[in-house]
Amino acid sequence: MSKIKYTSLGIGLGLLTAGTTITIGTSASAGDNDGSTRTGGKEISLPRLPHSDIVSDTVKRCARKVYHRFEEIPAISDEEALMYDKSEYTYIINADRYQKSGEIELKRVLTDEISKANILSLIYRSECATYVPSENEDQMAKYIIDFKIINPTGAFKGPSQMDDVAVASFIKYLAVNPATRQNVLPLLKYNKPRHSDAPQTLTDALDSLEQSCYSDSAVMLPLKQRLSVLTDKVYQNIRLNSLAWKNIASPELKKYIAREEAKRHKTLSNTTKNFLCLSELFPDKEQLTKELETYNLTTFPIGRKGTPKEIMATLAQSMDLKNDSGNLDATRIPLFAIAASVSTVNWHGNGLGAVKDAQNFKKIYQKDPDNFLPALTLIAKKWTAGKSRKYGVNELRQMNMITPDIIEQFLSMELPGAAELANRYKEAVEREEIKISPKTQELNLLALTGMKYGNLKS
Repeated sequence: MSKIKYTSLGIGLGLLTAGTTITIGTSASAGDNDGSTRTGGKEISLPRLPHSDIVSDTVKRCARKVYHRFEEIPAISDEEALMYDKSEYTYIINADRYQKSGEIELKRVLTDEISKANILSLIYRSECATYVPSENEDQMAKYIIDFKIINPTGAFKGPSQMDDVAVASFIKYLAVNPATRQNVLPLLKYNKPRHSDAPQTLTDALDSLEQSCYSDSAVMLPLKQRLSVLTDKVYQNIRLNSLAWKNIASPELKKYIAREEAKRHKTLSNTTKNFLCLSELFPDKEQLTKELETYNLTTFPIGRKGTPKEIMATLAQSMDLKNDSGNLDATRIPLFAIAASVSTVNWHGNGLGAVKDAQNFKKIYQKDPDNFLPALTLIAKKWTAGKSRKYGVNELRQMNMITPDIIEQFLSMELPGAAELANRYKEAVEREEIKISPKTQELNLLALTGMKYGNLKS
């Protein structure tokens, strides 16, 4: 019989065949090289049965499909969790229950079975191919995050359709960010100010701005603290090098630019061409996509009247949503409305109209607090455009789970109540994880194998 070590992450019981010996106990003593656990351990043997008779009730399963309804997605029990690495499962919150009462109901689920829809879904939805999702289809499955997409006029580009001003802002955001600075330096130039105390080089200028936007540990500072950067002369003197694309773009990208110009019978702006170079300056497309998401949540609203945070704070006030501490809690607003607030600022360039709508919603909500969703859905559609208005809001309304990704986005938006929700979620997850701690796992393993095979030989 072979011996295997039982680790803190558990083992795949579905892979254990009859005739295997498992040694259960505390940590292995020094000098043990056979992988067994000897210190205070106890060996148990599974009866020798046909190979097909595996622990069928605890077979490690793969993801079946993507779910966006909390009540439909299969839960992973404490016993089943023994078979998975921690990266393979996660915890989601029942959004319906949380929005109504503020109570956190967790469910442990496979990471690959939760929808990737989130607060940015409506921004991207308006630019993707037309489709009507089938039942249980991931609401993000058909979204094409294409950095080469350009609208018919050539004025807007990228998956969130930015104009030239937003593109310049995005590239400067990437330059100030220490994690992405090196990728975009070829696109920038620095007009050195005349006064002697100003930074003398582009590198020095970006180092100076980094201190205004990031903490010593490279964590982005709150929006209010970064607001002064917009009027900083150093920031204003960092500009796009208009013709940088000529030296950066590959022959393939230049051919693409020529085809797009021929299609429109007009020359694309140099800013557009520089933006298209990002797809080649970032070898890792996932990193570039993630940075665009972070930019849209944390930096695009800077200096604009009516930020998503302000819109949602106003709406939470109209709905009288508060947490246990008595503070305003915008995280209890339905996800589709939060996503629409980000979309409307992205679309209109400001959120003044949305703030007014959020103020007026108080009368609607007070009139019928148990049936406000139809009215809020209409408002969210008003805040969005294109396919987001036609399909996206209704799609996102069907999702009733709050994922870890969405909680992180709440924090990035600085939504009122986000920090408290994140702490409560963390504590709730820790309580669930204790149930599958190493010692608990050992007891669960004995119980599981005992249930399947009866009395075990010691």
